[in-house]
Amino acid sequence: ARASGSWDGMSDPLLGMLFDALVWYGEIDLVKALGGRLEGKVEGIRFLEALVKVLADHGDDQMSSSGPSLAGGCLSYLQDLLPSDCRVPSLVVDAVAFCRDRIPRDYGREFADRVAFSFEVSSISSSVTPNSVLRSNAEGTLQTLLRLGPDLLGRAREFVDVFRVPRAKVADVLVKSFFKGLLICHRDVSDEASSSSYEPAYNAEEFDKCAGVCGDDAELGRALLNIILTKHHLPSEFEVEVIILAYQYYEAAHAMNGVDVLTTLAIGRVSTYAEIGEHKAIVRLLNGIGQSKLRQHAIDALAASDKLELLLKKRTSNDAKERTVSRRRNLKREILSSLHRRGGGGDAGDAGDLDMALHHFNKTRLVANGLVRRAEEVLGSAGRADEGTSLRAARLLSEASSIFQSIGCVRRAATTIHRARELTMAAQ
Repeated sequence: ARASGSWDGMSDPLLGMLFDALVWYGEIDLVKALGGRLEGKVEGIRFLEALVKVLADHGDDQMSSSGPSLAGGCLSYLQDLLPSDCRVPSLVVDAVAFCRDRIPRDYGREFADRVAFSFEVSSISSSVTPNSVLRSNAEGTLQTLLRLGPDLLGRAREFVDVFRVPRAKVADVLVKSFFKGLLICHRDVSDEASSSSYEPAYNAEEFDKCAGVCGDDAELGRALLNIILTKHHLPSEFEVEVIILAYQYYEAAHAMNGVDVLTTLAIGRVSTYAEIGEHKAIVRLLNGIGQSKLRQHAIDALAASDKLELLLKKRTSNDAKERTVSRRRNLKREILSSLHRRGGGGDAGDAGDLDMALHHFNKTRLVANGLVRRAEEVLGSAGRADEGTSLRAARLLSEASSIFQSIGCVRRAATTIHRARELTMAAQ
């Protein structure tokens, strides 16, 4: 195609395809020569030539919100090239949009859309030039747009559509960006870890906000699962968020095979986290996935490790959306079931966990009865009551009496405190 004579005999559609290719690769001289052959046959061909000229002169410039202006030579070139009734805008971004809007869909419009998008993004972010957007790989450009924050999410979605980025590739970019911490700018509130709450470095909220850029739940689930299966020694705070997200996206896509795989994986991770002391990760996993078998296994693991207070007292911003009435009711049933199954009351630690759980769920009468039962067990286990045993039982009964009194069980409170006083007198 370097020699114009080689175009002789080509049909108009074939010449149009050749023209489109030359435009794509920025061959300005050939575009101009071939454009003369097609003028009058392809609508808007001169505007496409003009667009290529602007890209050649300003593609490596950094745009700004208000400029820059077209170079004098470029402006003259465009004005001479276009019909006399076309007044070319003086600003580069406006001139690009002017030309793009006058190019039909048949020839060069896809290229024109990409050029216009590249100039628009460069005008928003001074860190990129039109050519860097246009020529870079899709992964790098998409990560740049995601890193610029929530205001650019619309542009990121537009980039995926205009550059026809495969959904699988978009999902992979989102997961990698999540892992690198590039999506943290999409959180509503900066999460700060403290000794009283589990605030992870990775927050599912930021990923969920960016997921619309992909728009394919199954691909998102696949990409999330893939990073768990292919990368070893992931930080537990990242791994647990990815397991939860993958489960949720597979579930949303009705991909039950993926849901089953994630459930099995999560159950295995609970056992692993318990062994290495990552109990906060177990709490997050329990609150993030509603599968009953997993939840019961997680509660059993926390109770066995004497870490149930993490579930009852320490909440995270990640868990906020899980605080529904039905979820709380299920949690109450599952915790009490686990403790009763483990013999809550037969062992001092289990009895303490049961009392703590009952207090948490406002079962005050049961708490008081539990204290009375523990006092009886203390006395019974000693064989012959000594001073220390009697005083310990008396303290338990005194606490039980106060609870009975607080809920209006006056008679029961009186008999319990009377028994406590008898034990105290006997010990003196």
